Amino acid sequence: MGFIEDIKDYAIKDYKTYNVLPSITIAQAILESGWGKSYLTTKAKNLFGIKIGDWKGETITLPTKEYIKGQWITVNSEFRKYNNYGESIKDHSILLNQLWYSKVIQAKDYKEQARQLQNCGYATDPNYANLLIQIIEENELYKYDKQEVNLKSYKESGLAKVLVNGLRVRDKPSLNGKVMSSYNTNESFYYDTVYLNDGYVWVSYVSYSGVRRYVASRTIDNREIYLKCE
Repeated sequence: MGFIEDIKDYAIKDYKTYNVLPSITIAQAILESGWGKSYLTTKAKNLFGIKIGDWKGETITLPTKEYIKGQWITVNSEFRKYNNYGESIKDHSILLNQLWYSKVIQAKDYKEQARQLQNCGYATDPNYANLLIQIIEENELYKYDKQEVNLKSYKESGLAKVLVNGLRVRDKPSLNGKVMSSYNTNESFYYDTVYLNDGYVWVSYVSYSGVRRYVASRTIDNREIYLKCE
């Protein structure tokens, strides 16, 4: 997890200005730099493979693979060179705030941002969005998103009282998560973390078996409310 620790603070900081979810920034950096071990990253601190464009700073030229007309080919490309990871992440955030990526910035959670990145043509790999989502969920990168989203009505921990019957407990904060158990009206439990994903606010706790569990508390727009969190 050393690489994540090296870049997460930059990703969280830039979210406040540029609205690119930290989980997306970190996942892209992991995928595109090979956990910071790619030649481009070690020699140029370029985490995202951003090419020269209108860049006026230092550059580095390297062979790279592009998915063109249904096949991978190797071409020589000129890339931007940075002094540190922070510069690379900021440049990535600025890039995603260009008009043609507006749907990425407007997306409400990491899955939608990942899919919009692919829809907007950020990467040529047809499996790019799925790879980002997989990295985020395997490394629980969504926990960095909740540090900056607007969840002022929630405490960092507290008592959750169930308002509906059959409220499902899942193994991750996603509607695709495996259902592990359920709660009924008037039952309650203590939570210690809050997440935002799949259009829902999720509260989380560690079960008696020592495994973290997730329960949907409400939809983001408050149309459906399942828990009263105190």
